[in-house]
Amino acid sequence: MCNYSVFQSAEVQKLWVLGKRQEAKGKGEEKQVYLTSLGNAID
Repeated sequence: MCNYSVFQSAEVQKLWVLGKRQEAKGKGEEKQVYLTSLGNAID
């Protein structure tokens, strides 16, 4: 159960980051979003 929850969270986060990067690519802010997601991953 715990392992499944962790896996599910990782999948959701990955999709969220990919979605944010797609948005940023259109706005020219991909670098900032990448750094933000990197900081979140470290935390």
